[in-house]
Amino acid sequence: MSATNVTQIVTTTNALVDLATTAIPTLQALGEPTRVAALRAAIQPNLDLLEAVVVQTDEQRAVACALIGAVKPMGDKLDEARRKINFACKTEIDGRFLPLINSIRTSVGVAQSARRTYDDEQMAKAREAQRLADEQAAKERAELERRRKIQQAAVEAGKQAITVIPEDETVKPTYISAPAVIREDSRMHYRLAYKITAVDLLPEDYYTRVPNAMAIQTEMLALEKTYDKGRKGLDDIEQIIPGIEFFWNQVYRDK
Repeated sequence: MSATNVTQIVTTTNALVDLATTAIPTLQALGEPTRVAALRAAIQPNLDLLEAVVVQTDEQRAVACALIGAVKPMGDKLDEARRKINFACKTEIDGRFLPLINSIRTSVGVAQSARRTYDDEQMAKAREAQRLADEQAAKERAELERRRKIQQAAVEAGKQAITVIPEDETVKPTYISAPAVIREDSRMHYRLAYKITAVDLLPEDYYTRVPNAMAIQTEMLALEKTYDKGRKGLDDIEQIIPGIEFFWNQVYRDK
């Protein structure tokens, strides 16, 4: 059994990709280059003013704040438009393609699950065969050891051993290979993986401590409340948690 309509599907998929690529220029209306260029030209003098700002006096600081307050909302508004356009395009394209993509992935997943179940069953049989082989080898080694002890006891008693067991006689282990259908499939192989079952049992070198950000934040907010509003940024901060440095950070709202 083989997949059907492969050529037709590939051709149709390629056509869709080509169409999407061709259609991109028609999307220029969403951000028409000449309009964007005109907008940049109108805004550029303000950008030049911002980049030339020097703040050495209270008056210059007020000018800087006024410029920031006037220009920053322009960028915010453009970014809002960009995000809305991106969302609308993504929603439209995803709505057309994702249902089919998800159907394909679901169907493939069903077949993969069936294949994995079969492989697991075959590997379980191989492991059981190996267990039985190991069990048989253990019995044969035990029997060989028993015979050696009898032979040694006879020699120590001055009797002639009935059967001489060579010193190099051993029981060779039997190794069961993975099923050929799995072993010869170059697309699939086994790799080690792991999951943590008990963190408290891990040796120290096998885990890292992660800061409890919520606890630190709670302690920091409680500490901040102990400072008068007019003294924030001025007073030295009490360092109350070893390994943590608290400092004043300027937060400025443009609106």
